[in-house]
Amino acid sequence: MITLFRRFRERLLSTQFSEASAKAGDKFSKYLIYVNGKVIPMVISSLNAFQISSLKQKPIKS
Repeated sequence: MITLFRRFRERLLSTQFSEASAKAGDKFSKYLIYVNGKVIPMVISSLNAFQISSLKQKPIKS
């Protein structure tokens, strides 16, 4: 899953910013894509960890 997000982020960066330009807006947009590519998998994994933790804490009624 991590490699999937990494490849997706790399494709976004290579397709949208194939031209080498020194505009500040382009650098900021590139940075936002990079950050989203890092933050989104972290949020998803944290939510999964919380879900697993809450499932383990609930007593099983039989």
